[in-house]
Amino acid sequence: MTDPVQTPPGWYPSGVPGEERWWSGVDWTTHVRPTPSPAVADQRAPGTSWTGNKNGSLVGAIVCSAVAIPAALATLLALLSGTIMFLAPAFCTLVCIGLAVLLFLNYRGLSRNERATSAPRP
Repeated sequence: MTDPVQTPPGWYPSGVPGEERWWSGVDWTTHVRPTPSPAVADQRAPGTSWTGNKNGSLVGAIVCSAVAIPAALATLLALLSGTIMFLAPAFCTLVCIGLAVLLFLNYRGLSRNERATSAPRP
C-alpha cells in the first residue's frame, strides 16, 4: 500500500476569512497571518528572515574577508609607524569583518532553509 501524498509545508487558508495558518508538513502550528495580496505572498516558514542568494552570500563573505586582510596589515603598519593614519584602515577592517560575518550567517541560514524545505518526506 502506498503512502498518501503529503501536503508540503506552507501557508494555507485557516477557515477564518482573510487569515492563513502555517502547515508544517506534519501538523498545523499556532502561526497565523492575514491573507497577503498575491504580489507579496511568500512561502517562508514563520520566524525565517533569510533573504538573498545563497552562493552570492558566500562569495560576498569571501570577498569581504579578502579585503579585510590587507586593511588589517595597513592598520598594523600604521600603528607601528606611530601615526594616526591607522584609523582609516582600522575602520575598513572592522567594516569588512562585520560584513563577512553577516554574509556568512545569511549563507548558513539560507542553507538550513534549503535543507529543511527539500528534506524527503516519509
